[in-house]
Formats: sequence, structure tokens, C-alpha cells
Amino acid sequence: MKKLIVSLILLITTLPCYGTDFCETVEVIQENYCLKNITPAKIDRLIYVNELSDIIEDATGLLFSKKPIDRVYKLTTIEEIKRFLEYDDTDKLLYVIDWRDCDDFAKILMVRVSLWTIGLAFGYISIDNGSHVINIFVDSNLQVWGIDAQKDVVYEIDFINSENIVF
Repeated sequence: MKKLIVSLILLITTLPCYGTDFCETVEVIQENYCLKNITPAKIDRLIYVNELSDIIEDATGLLFSKKPIDRVYKLTTIEEIKRFLEYDDTDKLLYVIDWRDCDDFAKILMVRVSLWTIGLAFGYISIDNGSHVINIFVDSNLQVWGIDAQKDVVYEIDFINSENIVF
């Protein structure tokens, strides 16, 4: 009985969007994300988590944990991130309320960026009183950027009121 319940939970959490072809959607979800045609980001410098924490706190008002697993992050340019966004197709995925919405797009993009160049100062953050989730990135000039993964919109962040951050 436990196996049946676990199997049903796994099936439900991977169900495709309503009104789409089941096989096509499962292939998108389970795709082998291929990065053969794009080189990793050029790394300009490294940053320790304490300095990164201060930058994030100044831009978001959030105290970024100084005890994450990673002690050092890699920094690259926003041009490198934009190059990746041109290659990546996260923004082309089908939007589905509560199943594949802003937080899911942000998580997918974060994972894909990590597959492209592991260790970048790239994460996601909850904004607008928790009603929206975007990606957040610190570049080699220590500028904080927001990226809406659903639309590939990139913008500078001077200060946003945020509630939760994951790097």
C-alpha cells in the first residue's frame, strides 16, 4: 500500500499540464539538458560568502545566511548571463498556475545556470510580499540583478523588499 501511495504521489507531481500532449510534456520535464553548444561563463573573480551576504543584504534587506555550504562563489558579467539566457529555453516552457509558475521557472533556471557554470552567485528570491519569485544574480562589478525567468527580463536591483532568498 505504501508503494502505491508513493507511486501515486510521484505520478501526480510529474503530471503534464492540462490540454497538452502527455508524452511531449514528460519529455520536456525529463529532458537531458544539453550544454554542448555553449561554453561555460568566463569567471572574472571569486567572492567570499561574507562579502556576498553584505551585498545581498544591502540590495534586498534580507540577512543572507553566512553559513551556507558554499564559502566562495564565482562572479561573471551580466553579458555572460544574457548569453546564457539567449541559449536557454526556460522562458519557453508552458506556464501552469500552481504547477509551473514563477517559483518553478526560477528554480529551473537556477539549476540550469548551475549546470552551465557551477558556483555562480545566482539564486532566486521571493518579492512583492511573496506573490512573485525571480532569480537574483551578483555580477563581477558587484551589481545585483533580477531576472524574470518566465520572460528572460533582466534588470538592475538597487533595493527590493523581499522575503526569502535561496543561493
